[in-house]
Amino acid sequence: MGYNTETLRYPSANGSSMVSAKLFLPVDTDIRAIVQISHGMCEYIDRYREFAEFLCAKGIMACGNDHIGHRYSVAEPSQLGFFAGQKGDEALVEDVHALTLLMKERYPGVSYFILGHSMGSMIARCVLAEYGADYDGAIISGTAGPEPGVNASVALAELMCRLKGPRAPGRMLDRMAFAHYNERFEGRTDKDWLSRDRAVVDAYRADPYCMFLFTNAAFRDLAVLRQRCNRPDWAAKLPRDLPILLFSGTEDPVGGYGEGVKKVYAMVKQAGVFDATLKLYKGGRHEMLNETNRAEVYRDVYDWLQRKIV
Repeated sequence: MGYNTETLRYPSANGSSMVSAKLFLPVDTDIRAIVQISHGMCEYIDRYREFAEFLCAKGIMACGNDHIGHRYSVAEPSQLGFFAGQKGDEALVEDVHALTLLMKERYPGVSYFILGHSMGSMIARCVLAEYGADYDGAIISGTAGPEPGVNASVALAELMCRLKGPRAPGRMLDRMAFAHYNERFEGRTDKDWLSRDRAVVDAYRADPYCMFLFTNAAFRDLAVLRQRCNRPDWAAKLPRDLPILLFSGTEDPVGGYGEGVKKVYAMVKQAGVFDATLKLYKGGRHEMLNETNRAEVYRDVYDWLQRKIV
């Protein structure tokens, strides 16, 4: 079973950008469900093509937008890594939900799921707190749990915006954010924490649409997203009957090597969400959909979807 792709564009909630989204459409079959992907920091939706092909072969459509400040949702390279002068976190959330509304209008009655990875998981978690009733389930990959220093991170990024400018590359903030991510690994490259698959790491490092710096304002927006999706009242806003699958690698520094993800799972369960599942892959690093055991991860995600498609 093959697939076709379609690209569409729509205005961003930031008031100045156009968002680019891609659809991966199964051919010669009815669409059984839709999985909308919210990608991570410094990447783009085409990095999920292999996973989208897998879903299409099962009759499941995949779609997702390049977030503002990323690949095709920028008008020129100088805009990479910048969301908005103010409230970029809100624009990211609204842009993801805008694609949901477009797809649900086009495909009424089809089971609809959101999958968020890393920064995209934080966006998706904020979307679910505001618009959870629009989804039949959520898949959360490589997310970050509560961090005592997040308020200080927001304040420092705000200070850098004032001192250096919101559009200035956040070099200091980048060093502070990622300084320790690679310390458990062999150090072949500075991105070994992403995956045990060397080809994935090398392709990422060779890709200019991955190896760019966030601006000071984008680091502020990222810290605010992490702040928002880990507040005590975040999980309380989720629909109690929303099925949620959380997965991560036990060697993922973003998720605190599994401990942060466990905290998010505990938040969800304590809020009364009764259909929540946690899966930690032993030895897996940050990008489980790009890991050496990704075939296993794909099957696990599909098996979960099979049970939740209505």
